Amino acid sequence: MSRHRSPSRSPLDDDDLLGEILLRLPPIPSSLARAACVCSRWRRLVSDPALRRRLRAHHRDHLPLHGFSYHSDHSARFWPILERPDRIPAWRVAPTEKLLPGWQVLSCSHGLVLHKDREKFMVLDPVAGEQHAVPFPSSVEDTSGFVLGMVVPSRRSSSYRVVALFAGRSTSTRVAAYVYSSESGSWGDSDSPIATLVLPSKAKHRARHGTIVGSVIHWFLDGHKVLTFDLERQILAIIELPPEVVKDTDSFYEFRCQIIPALDDGVGEVRLAVLADPNMQFWERKKTGGDGSGAAYTWVLSSTVRLNFPSIESIRSDLKYQVLGFDDESNAIFIWVQNVLFMVYLRSMRSRKVLDHWPPADIFPYSSL
Repeated sequence: MSRHRSPSRSPLDDDDLLGEILLRLPPIPSSLARAACVCSRWRRLVSDPALRRRLRAHHRDHLPLHGFSYHSDHSARFWPILERPDRIPAWRVAPTEKLLPGWQVLSCSHGLVLHKDREKFMVLDPVAGEQHAVPFPSSVEDTSGFVLGMVVPSRRSSSYRVVALFAGRSTSTRVAAYVYSSESGSWGDSDSPIATLVLPSKAKHRARHGTIVGSVIHWFLDGHKVLTFDLERQILAIIELPPEVVKDTDSFYEFRCQIIPALDDGVGEVRLAVLADPNMQFWERKKTGGDGSGAAYTWVLSSTVRLNFPSIESIRSDLKYQVLGFDDESNAIFIWVQNVLFMVYLRSMRSRKVLDHWPPADIFPYSSL
């Protein structure tokens, strides 16, 4: 009697092993698109949010920069950088739903883009081609002061949260914070703010977008201040910049400064990068005593690194250069030097030229797989 042998199991039948192989694909969007065409199983793995997060972590310093959003003519535009077939069409990074005049981009973070007009937010996933409208909370009546926002993806699923801060022109010393959940489809139980803060004086939000470090989001305000919202503790607060960085006559300080996370992945550790002559200073915010809301902190200068930009023979103190943006995916700062835009990777401090001609206008970098 003959025996039927079951076919031997291929190593590629193991999802974990196949996932490790997919992690080694070149970090360009077309690699994943081609892998998804192999079969339905590969397509399922490639579209898994968990694998996407592992891919971004594995290629952290080599994620493709698709381009960046910027404001022009009272609206937001997208400047693509990659060539086909990896180029994302500009319309994928701009809302397809009709928005009111004066719509703006507020953040590009971990693969998602956040826009707003006078009535709603729009959350975009340009790689997946998905867009979702999020109306403002019903309890918000005046948005003429400023509106700040950040979209925060979940680490375990495809859901996200939108953090929004509102201040009316007549009450611009009072800031109200709201958090929208895509899972519940609401701004909480009653559309009421989950936190409020009275500022020392009326303040304007500077053009720069927010930076998230751990669970805390940071925005620059007028008066050399940083407005923060702790997403876990649901607390609004103000951080003062180091006195050594602040100059009384420096009304454009935020174009020299950038809030960044700790390079060793320290949870919640905040650092400040500051352009100073041909160098970049790194400041760390250290706890000096107390706990909770009564904790005291101070800024400590930890290091100074000389900047080196390819294609520019020397960096002189008389050259004009500014910080225009930050990419939280690759942990890189975008620096404008005499009409040339550079990207500086903070882990290695190596730089690369992005564009030969660019005006000194804020950008919202978009990097993703």
